[in-house]
Amino acid sequence: MLAIVLVILVLTLPETTRSVTGNGSIAPPNLSRPLLPNVRRSWQKEPPDRPTMLYKNEGFPNLLKALIILFRQTRPLSCLVSISISGKLIDRDYRIVARKHSLPIDTVGGDDLSRFPIEEARLRSVFVPTFLAMASMIGYGWAVHYHTAVLAKYKIPEGGIWFAYRVNYGIDADDRYLTLVLLSSYEHGCQDQWVQAVKEIRRELVQAGIYWAIELIDERVFYRSLHTSPILSTDRDLIEGWSKVLPDFHTMIENRNWVSVDVFHREFPSREMQPTVIISARDANDDNSWDTTLPALHQLLQANNLKVDIVLLFLQDLKFTTTESAIAEGRTTPSSAITEGYVEPDPFISKEFYMDTISMGSSCATSSSTRSGTLGGRIMLQKESSIIELGLTNYHVLGDAFIGQTPSAGPFPPDLGQSYENAVSPSDRDHETAIQSMRDSLQKAEERYKDLSEKVEYLTENDPGWGRISQHTKIASQKQELLVNELELAETSSRHIGQIYAASGFRKCENRRFLKLMQHKDWALDWCLVKVDQQKSISNRLQGVPSTAHYVRNRAEVTQYCSISAMQHYEVIKRGRTTGWTKGTLNAIDSTLRMQDYPLPIRKLPTIQGVAFKKKWGGTKKFLQFLQPGDAGSLILLDQALNTPGVSIVGLGFAANDDSYASYMIPMDLVIEDIERVTGAKVIEPRNAGKA
Repeated sequence: MLAIVLVILVLTLPETTRSVTGNGSIAPPNLSRPLLPNVRRSWQKEPPDRPTMLYKNEGFPNLLKALIILFRQTRPLSCLVSISISGKLIDRDYRIVARKHSLPIDTVGGDDLSRFPIEEARLRSVFVPTFLAMASMIGYGWAVHYHTAVLAKYKIPEGGIWFAYRVNYGIDADDRYLTLVLLSSYEHGCQDQWVQAVKEIRRELVQAGIYWAIELIDERVFYRSLHTSPILSTDRDLIEGWSKVLPDFHTMIENRNWVSVDVFHREFPSREMQPTVIISARDANDDNSWDTTLPALHQLLQANNLKVDIVLLFLQDLKFTTTESAIAEGRTTPSSAITEGYVEPDPFISKEFYMDTISMGSSCATSSSTRSGTLGGRIMLQKESSIIELGLTNYHVLGDAFIGQTPSAGPFPPDLGQSYENAVSPSDRDHETAIQSMRDSLQKAEERYKDLSEKVEYLTENDPGWGRISQHTKIASQKQELLVNELELAETSSRHIGQIYAASGFRKCENRRFLKLMQHKDWALDWCLVKVDQQKSISNRLQGVPSTAHYVRNRAEVTQYCSISAMQHYEVIKRGRTTGWTKGTLNAIDSTLRMQDYPLPIRKLPTIQGVAFKKKWGGTKKFLQFLQPGDAGSLILLDQALNTPGVSIVGLGFAANDDSYASYMIPMDLVIEDIERVTGAKVIEPRNAGKA
């Protein structure tokens, strides 16, 4: 049988190596052609086009690159599942045939296969998967062959073919939702050809009884996310034009189930960065959104001479940037909001967990909570003749203290008759993680010290290497002692910060600085204060500021805040529990958000775009979202020169958007004003430094 298959392959199989035949348009050498010449279409006589030539190799190929294929998408998992299932199936058939012929099965000494009908066992279950594989390969081959012809007809370069499941949120993938994904390179002006090609491929598949969805996508979009960059103050025409159309824009999408509207410069295949309105919505796959809403929005922008793209993306909800180790009952974040699974804190933040003073950006949560967020910094409040030291974070970070209240409740003023829960730093889960990490380090240090001590025991001072090993043993002993002390400190230190003092709840307020633009209403509020115990204190001195910061310096004290102006961009920096220090740019166009469980649907928030960082080992750029899970409650600091000296706070970190890579903050002046309104006291630190 194998000989017959080999003969058929030699007679009929054409050469398909890309480096030899490209996409099939290059004739291979005579020795690489099948012996039966008429089993395939003839090769083209003219030279291949540029996309074909891209497959030509120069030099000896790197064989290790082939290993990358093994780790693409679900291939490793598919191989493991296939091996596991086929192995179990073969074992099952073996046992059934053995029982049928009354043959013993010896799992220790092995079976006597001289009398065992091995062919019967091998063939027992092979036919069903074989015919299924044949049917799927026929369908796959037909799809590959036909889509190639259609793409060539419309002069669309081929980039690859994939199968994927595209399903709605919460729906399990199955073969009813199979999508044929065709990769190509998008060029300006080719959209009509792409649409016609997809329609033709779809029509032919339906006629053949195949009801796959068809997706023709630019390979740059398929393999990576498109880059975005902030709108700068110099984009005056764009900023003023968007401000003019914004009310009508919101009116036209009010019946859609949208989550956020962001405006950024966004990478566009074959073109430079384009101003783009990014609409994130739960009903992004609704036909009315594409057939009616989007065309109407394009007409609105064109009528106002705004050359802006519009992108509609699916998003179930914003990502509240807290991290959780489990799902908590009675949560006070909106039920539609997304909170993340547990993410370990930044290692530099972890090292400061058990110091005498609590650092800015440290971990915090309520007692026994599954959440972890960021304790942004210190607030000094003067009420009558008393000065109260408070810690500031988000309301949703310490939301477990308000279980029993509805998500839209608030504000929560100081009340002697109302006892809120206590807050801790670090959070329970971060504390457990830190303790376990210390124990693991101590165990390794003990093993290291034991190993070196045994070596020293068998050496004398005259032996070569004795001095070096003795020195290493001494260092290992000191490290072990240090780790013992650190572990003891962590296990015995009080993590209790104090009792929750007041909170905004999820509310809105007016921003008078945007009154001229008629965008002063419905600005979001989400803050919470913790009254610091007398045995504790929160430092306002910055630690570990990176050298890449423009203006903020290490060890500087944060004692002031400033307000931001409309239509301006700002360079900012923050220190959060998860990502430590990250840099970003405050967008010159604010975002609007809508979350279902909020008392009023539309909230305005300044938007921060993260910056690109260079990897130390490769020189390539990696996009980093400004706020990550666990960073909620971080203080956003101005990283540019101010009229008055000192480091200024401009906002309180709040949430993030995985679609647009935007992070959102609440302006610090609004936070301070609301704190004074809710508590009936005066904030004396940070002081007001005026406008940025």
